[in-house]
Amino acid sequence: MKTEDRKIMSRIKTIFGALLIAVLCMGMGVAVYADTLVTSINVTSTGYQNDKTCWADIVDSNTVRVNGLEKDSVQYYVNETTKVTLNGKATTFLKKNDEGSYWFIVSSSSSDKKDDDDDDHDHEPPSWVKNPNQKPALVMSAPAIGGGATLGWQEQGDLGKLVFSMARPAGWSEAFSFNMLKGGKPDYSLKTGTMQLFIPHEYLKTGRIYAIIGIDKNGNAVVFNDVDTNPLTITVNLNIEGYAFDLIYTN
Repeated sequence: MKTEDRKIMSRIKTIFGALLIAVLCMGMGVAVYADTLVTSINVTSTGYQNDKTCWADIVDSNTVRVNGLEKDSVQYYVNETTKVTLNGKATTFLKKNDEGSYWFIVSSSSSDKKDDDDDDHDHEPPSWVKNPNQKPALVMSAPAIGGGATLGWQEQGDLGKLVFSMARPAGWSEAFSFNMLKGGKPDYSLKTGTMQLFIPHEYLKTGRIYAIIGIDKNGNAVVFNDVDTNPLTITVNLNIEGYAFDLIYTN
């Protein structure tokens, strides 16, 4: 065999061997990744959206968190330019955290639609801020958390409700959810220190036990137990990067 023919045969064997290895690897479940940027995601609940491979979850009614994950042996990626629609509203890039999640928030311009009457998904202050007489103000004492911290009644989005429900111990009931605001706005800054909440009168009952559930910036629930003996208040030692809370009780 001529030298040139040997070289051609050697190349053929090399290519065939590489193909065989690839086939064997795929048969063993080795993922094949494609660097494909997801350009549009329609988020209505947790899970894979629109046959894309991004895992998207609703942090609250205005915020969605998206990761690029593997599906069907293909890896899709997201970044700050990814277009995300949250419950029919366009979002803008908010931040990227250390875990690689990209956070998007409903922009104020996307909530100005005349036919949009769902206040849960816009960027306006909650109704209790605009109309203080709607419900009595929540009264708290939390000097360690710093000035400008207030509590306000706030119904959470679908995912927030689900997280609270799953974290609520068996036999316990929900009183109401609320937000902790700093300077009138919710944020994920660290809330650490003792907080005392005066229980609204309609939830008071002799012998009742209270607790508070909080959702941190990663969507995890944290239960804070009452450490006081005053039947009119609940006192908890907060240590959480979050703002959404749920008052629960038993008995």
